[in-house]
Amino acid sequence: MNRLEILLRLLAGSALILGNGSFTTIEFVLTRVG
Repeated sequence: MNRLEILLRLLAGSALILGNGSFTTIEFVLTRVG
């Protein structure tokens, strides 16, 4: 496996986790406000 491929996979995974986290946070804030 390439070093670049590993880096890309790590970045993609981190982006997914961060996206999920921010989405849940936004949803939580919206439900609290609404």
